[in-house]
Amino acid sequence: MYFLIEETLREISAQEIRKSGKQYVAVLSFEEWKERRDSFDMGIDMDLNDS
Repeated sequence: MYFLIEETLREISAQEIRKSGKQYVAVLSFEEWKERRDSFDMGIDMDLNDS
């Protein structure tokens, strides 16, 4: 699930997030994170163990 950060959080699709250029929150399971982590540019390196 993806939410734009506005005065309140507004749910938005992954495709809309890329077009918006705004700050957002992503709520992902660990499996979703492993599949999609390369699509996020957070400006930090995160190395999470799969265990």
